Amino acid sequence: MSYFKQFSKLLKQFNRSEDGAVAVLVAVLMVLLIVFAGMAIDFGMGINTRRALSQALDNAVLAAANRLSTEDLSKDKVEEIIDEYLQANLKGSLGKGVELKELKVGYEPGGDEVSASVSAELKNNFMPLINLLNGGGDEHRMLNVGSSSTARYPRNNVEVTVIVDVTGSMYTHMDALKSASTRVLDALLPVGTNEKKSKIRVSFVPYSEGVKLETTLAEKATFYVSTLGCVHERVMDQAATDVAHDYEDDDGNTDYIGSGDDDCPTKAKVVPLTTDRSKIEDSIDDMEAGDGTAGQTGIAWGWYTISPEWADFWPDDSQPQPYDTKNIRKFAIFMTDGEFNRHYADKFDYSHVEQQRIVKIRQKRNRGTWTEGPNPDGSNKFTRSEHQWFASRIRWEEGTSSGESGIASVRAKAICESMKAKKITIYSVHFGDDKFAERVMKSCASNESTFYNADSDSELIQAFETISNDIKDIYLSQ
Repeated sequence: MSYFKQFSKLLKQFNRSEDGAVAVLVAVLMVLLIVFAGMAIDFGMGINTRRALSQALDNAVLAAANRLSTEDLSKDKVEEIIDEYLQANLKGSLGKGVELKELKVGYEPGGDEVSASVSAELKNNFMPLINLLNGGGDEHRMLNVGSSSTARYPRNNVEVTVIVDVTGSMYTHMDALKSASTRVLDALLPVGTNEKKSKIRVSFVPYSEGVKLETTLAEKATFYVSTLGCVHERVMDQAATDVAHDYEDDDGNTDYIGSGDDDCPTKAKVVPLTTDRSKIEDSIDDMEAGDGTAGQTGIAWGWYTISPEWADFWPDDSQPQPYDTKNIRKFAIFMTDGEFNRHYADKFDYSHVEQQRIVKIRQKRNRGTWTEGPNPDGSNKFTRSEHQWFASRIRWEEGTSSGESGIASVRAKAICESMKAKKITIYSVHFGDDKFAERVMKSCASNESTFYNADSDSELIQAFETISNDIKDIYLSQ
């Protein structure tokens, strides 16, 4: 029987009684008023307890989903994370005498959802008085409240390249850029990430007029033209593609990657795809501002780090997955603070390369080893040593350009369009007030929502943090 029906019955009994007095009725009503007031207090405590449970459980489930978005976890580990965060979030939030009941976690490895439910029992202070009106018992002594929460997380494996401008104009903002870059790591490769189980790999590409690779990789990429680890761009037919560094067309032509000796970051090196946070932290620490801005080179090398066409170039554990791999998502975070004003060209416009190719082709024909068109077995038409000879015939020269229609900007926009055609999501961040650079970066972004304009150090840091959290694509589903 409900409380109100019980009270109504009692009042009707008093109304029919001819023996009662006003004082007795007033006394009874006072008791009822006290009981009602006490019930309101008890219910208020219950509501507050449920609110605290809901907030704490939502945060705990979201924390587990955050971890699951970056690495695979066992069910026991997920339960441990949720329980740990739940207890931490509830600390000091529950009233006296509140007892947590069993925590239940729903999670299946390989899925895309984690859920949890929990209840609490609290002692009523006033509602037990109702039992006195019913002749005793402890039916209303305790109040149970509960809450549940569910969070979804992506099942995808993720490859992210972070491409940052370390040119001279960033001199007074380098600390902010380092903080922003670290925020990306905090979201995508948080401290404590299991490197073997992580579902996210990140590459890091600091650029100025070029980028700096490990010496052996730079020599490999340029056919030994580079001697100091600095490399820059391709400038012929393959400049806006991701074909491998040693790619040949059907006639054996190769668009060689150049090197400008020391025209690249002094210490901060490109870090290919990795789950090892410390490798990227080392490159972040090494960042120093200097030289001009070749954004087309930065975005190109960022692309190479996540392109499957370059898989054989990088170390085994840094090889990008094919574009058509199930549940693979590829992202680029591309940042600059000014217009792109540096580019490269061959002083002889590849004429010396072509002369040497003609000589080699004639020799091969004389020996009967030259095949018109592609080789039937798919092999290259020239050996690596022959490519080394051709590449050495190039005389790389640095040029300057400006504006949205400048050579560097046009090349950058072409590369961005090619990346987007491969379903790579590009987040672009323009830092500062250069309108030409802003328009180029807007053009590079995948859409309006992936373009960010930062006017201050704090906005730069916030943009990187927002982007990295967006990449994780986590949300509470209920």
